[in-house]
Amino acid sequence: MAIDTTGWFKHQLTLDGIGFTSASTSLKKACDNHGFKIRKETSTETNLNIEAMYGSRFTAILIGLVPYIGKHFPAGKRLFLEASISKQENAVVVNLGITPYMELLNWEEFMPLSQSVDEKATDEYFASLKLLRVVQNIFNSIGREVPSEFTKLDIKPFAKDAFWRFLLYPLESFRSPKPVFIPSERGPKWCWGAFIIPEVWFLWHEIWGASILAFFAENMAVQIIEPKGIGLYVAIAGFLSVRIFTGIWGHRIYYFRYGKWLK
Repeated sequence: MAIDTTGWFKHQLTLDGIGFTSASTSLKKACDNHGFKIRKETSTETNLNIEAMYGSRFTAILIGLVPYIGKHFPAGKRLFLEASISKQENAVVVNLGITPYMELLNWEEFMPLSQSVDEKATDEYFASLKLLRVVQNIFNSIGREVPSEFTKLDIKPFAKDAFWRFLLYPLESFRSPKPVFIPSERGPKWCWGAFIIPEVWFLWHEIWGASILAFFAENMAVQIIEPKGIGLYVAIAGFLSVRIFTGIWGHRIYYFRYGKWLK
């Protein structure tokens, strides 16, 4: 089973006892309140379809020039929103979908740009947060209480997803699929290869991020312990603790990457 992130970017609302015109006005007002500019709108007596953009390309480029943190600022983000409203017998159904604008680019457009794993995480978090705010605005506009599932956005899934995708796919392009598989049954408890030479073992199985992390963790342990003169035995203990961790987690990380246990 792979982690499914689609729920962060799509919502469907069924609004009972609300007129089609009132719901349409509330949706367009919510988009405007949160910085979305409607680029395309088609409507009939019973249906409304909207495409809207958030963020200026020029502003995003300027903000993105700020070293390290520029691409994480809200002002540097661009989003694309699709929404539709359809009139049913006794209700109005609202469908909302949002995506970071980076995901819409053609490869030719993408070439001069870059999107790191941490930037992708903040893109997705910001997109989900904006969509949540639009939903809350719709309920407030029609005088309804906001349902509990739309009152708060938890940042933990985004941080967890970003960590695992860095660990498993640090060198992949942003368009490449990056599934993170969750084991449904217990696997091997110990991995000798990941214990003896974790950097090489992870590298051999093309789990680049884990290899990089193991290398830096061991070197950091040595750099921290050695200048303090704590002693050889403590340095060895710190060095071994990293390898014990990789020995325990080696098979699980392999499963997260490939969706199967290593035989």
